[in-house]
Amino acid sequence: MEQCREACRRFDCAGVNLFQLDEFVFKCEILNFISHLSPATGAACYYASDSWSYGGGYGQGR
Repeated sequence: MEQCREACRRFDCAGVNLFQLDEFVFKCEILNFISHLSPATGAACYYASDSWSYGGGYGQGR
């Protein structure tokens, strides 16, 4: 998760999609913009602005 957050900061992203591929394996997608949220099993979307506003922890998109 920390690597996703740092990549988001580096590329000034709007958010991150985080997918759990295996018990200890995750994949993140860096998002340039967010137009809408659609729930997906095994995935979470986090807004970049939540990470910067609340001391470094992502706020889960709803």
